[in-house]
Amino acid sequence: MPPTATSIPPTATPTNTPVPTPTQSAFEAIFLAFSAPEFFDDFVEVPTYTIVGITRVDAFVTINDTIVDIDENGQFSLDGTLEEGINVYEVVSSVSDTEQLNEVLTLIYAP
Repeated sequence: MPPTATSIPPTATPTNTPVPTPTQSAFEAIFLAFSAPEFFDDFVEVPTYTIVGITRVDAFVTINDTIVDIDENGQFSLDGTLEEGINVYEVVSSVSDTEQLNEVLTLIYAP
């Protein structure tokens, strides 16, 4: 006699199981903006400067390989002294190995 097939009832799925939804961060894309000095690629006559900027609150920022603290609003600043002539500053804001922005700022100190 040939074997007979037996049907198996489908398993019941709970009706009140919550479905996870992806969360979004406050900022979708990484960004980097500056508010000081007022002009870059410009001549300055004072030997000191302050770089002030903003980025994502979860970013890691360096200026010429110096780690810069970020406040709860994503703002950062760095004070420094200029050398006579061209001063170049590389600002890097990153949130992962693959998501980062680089900005090169130039100030020319001419006393």
